[in-house]
Amino acid sequence: MAGDSKKLQPIIIKRVKKGGHGKHGGAWKIAYADFVTAMMAFFLLMLLLGSTTEGDKKGIADFFNAPLKISLLGGGSGSGDSSHVLRGGGTDLSLDTTPDASAPVGSDLVTTTLGEGGSTAVPTTVNKAAATVVVANASGIGGSAGAMSTALQTAGYTMGTPGNSTAGTIDTSVVYYAVGDVTAQGVATAVATDMGGIAVLEMPAPPPYDGDLGTATVLVMLGTDTANKTLADLAAVTVTPPAVAGGTTTTVAG
Repeated sequence: MAGDSKKLQPIIIKRVKKGGHGKHGGAWKIAYADFVTAMMAFFLLMLLLGSTTEGDKKGIADFFNAPLKISLLGGGSGSGDSSHVLRGGGTDLSLDTTPDASAPVGSDLVTTTLGEGGSTAVPTTVNKAAATVVVANASGIGGSAGAMSTALQTAGYTMGTPGNSTAGTIDTSVVYYAVGDVTAQGVATAVATDMGGIAVLEMPAPPPYDGDLGTATVLVMLGTDTANKTLADLAAVTVTPPAVAGGTTTTVAG
C-alpha cells in the first residue's frame, strides 16, 4: 500500500509576511536628499559670489553679453588672460585705476619710478614729508647747511637739525637714504631732483654726520657745488648724476 501513503502525505504551505515602512514609506528620504543637495549648491554659490571681485563679476557678465562675438574675433582688448576665470568679454576691471585716496590733500607729491636689475619700473607716488631729511655741511662754508635746510623745509620736506660732515669737504653734493627704506629712497630722489639732479646713494655706516640722526632716514651732504645756492638756482642747472643703484628717476609734481 505504498501508493496510499503518498496520497495521505500532508501539504505544508509557508507564507512569509513582508514588513512595510509605515504610513509614508521611504519617499521622504529621497526628498530630504534633494533638499540637502539644493542647499549645498546654494551656499556654494553664495561663497563664490562673496569671494569674487567686482571686476571679475563684471568681466563674466560682459563675456555672456556677446560670447559669439568674442569667440569669432578671437578675443580683443580686455578679453582677459590666464588669471581670469573666463577668457573674453569687456575690459579688465580688476585693474584699479582710481587715484590714491590715502595721499594727504594739498601735500607736495613726487612721482618716482623705481626699478632694479633691468626689471620693469614701478611708478610710485611719494609724499615729500614722508621721511625726515638732515643736511650736513660738507662745503666748509659756514651757515650753508642751515640755509639749505630752511629752503627744503619751505619746499615741503620734513627737516631735522642741520650739522656738519665728518668726511671733510667735498666738491659734489650727494643725498644718502637708509638702506632698504623705499620711502626714504623716494624722498631722497625728490630732494636730489630739487637740488638740480645730484647723486642718490645708500647711506654708509656709520653716516658721515657729526650729530645724531634720530628718526631721520635721508642725509644731504652739501658740497661746494650747491652751498649758498637757492633751489631756484639749482633747478636752472642741469646736472648729470652717476648711475644710481636701483635706476631711480623722479618727476616733481606741480
